[in-house]
Amino acid sequence: MSTSTSHTSTGNDVPVLLLVFNRPDTLKRVLEALTVTKPQTVYIAADGPRANNQKDTEACAAVRALCEKLPWECTVHRRYSVVNQGCKQGPVNGISWFFSEVPYGIILEDDCVPHPTFFSFASTLLKRYCDDESVMHISGTSFLSLIGTQISEPYYFSRIAHGWGWATWRRAWKRMDIDMSGLKDFETTSRTSALFSKDKHRRFWIRHFKHVAQNTTSIWDAQWEYSILAHRGLCITPASNLVENIGVGETATHTKELSPLHKPAQPLSLAQLAQTVPIQPRKDIDAQIMARVIIPPWYQRIGNLLRKILIYTQGKLSRTRTTRA
Repeated sequence: MSTSTSHTSTGNDVPVLLLVFNRPDTLKRVLEALTVTKPQTVYIAADGPRANNQKDTEACAAVRALCEKLPWECTVHRRYSVVNQGCKQGPVNGISWFFSEVPYGIILEDDCVPHPTFFSFASTLLKRYCDDESVMHISGTSFLSLIGTQISEPYYFSRIAHGWGWATWRRAWKRMDIDMSGLKDFETTSRTSALFSKDKHRRFWIRHFKHVAQNTTSIWDAQWEYSILAHRGLCITPASNLVENIGVGETATHTKELSPLHKPAQPLSLAQLAQTVPIQPRKDIDAQIMARVIIPPWYQRIGNLLRKILIYTQGKLSRTRTTRA
């Protein structure tokens, strides 16, 4: 069972892992945000440039120059890769290295800007649920405002792991199955159905996991979600969004355009953290998140497709005009 506490620290005693690659501009904003909390211990895992890519080489060098001179006093551990590990193995190797050194911590990618209250939030709950094997993930991201839902508690328990700024424990990361080796059993076991309020949501996750497994997609977060679901794990999600994802644009690997998901970070009332929340998943909220965020309605998908076509067309016309000029 969880225990309440009336004392909340700034959270700067919790180790922080920065996963960085080739985005010095977004990393600067992340580091500026960290100067408010000033984490005492920082780990930096930097992926290497892609082969024969001069822009990567220069950008990675700029990122590492920032990592050599953090703008606050702290203990820093760096792990620079000579080769490019990719969006799958790079983060997984970095996180595994991190948890070979520390029992719990916060993970931030180089485009995730945290609100200062995120550190207090994560610190309090990392310690509160340290020995509870059922709790595997603490999200910094919340989409409650996107679905028009408010809760009276400071957080709720979910089956869905949001990865734009998060925290976990070594004990949980040990369960990470990057190859999803138990997927066949996960698909057929009756226990899987009990995780979801609607069977179409169960079918969605199974299709998604199978697609990732069969196509060797260069991602890692789907496998983490699978690992949590396979162990019937729980994820803590804050009442307000505590981390803003600014990784949108041409230099982004996966997210090329702004979407309603990219919400500014908002403060959380830290006094509320003394409140104990029942350790059970909010299936009602998860169902809304699945329906309106993860599996958007058909008309929203069509709108997104048309917007992408428009952006592509405008970009092509702009390049044509530049060439002719």
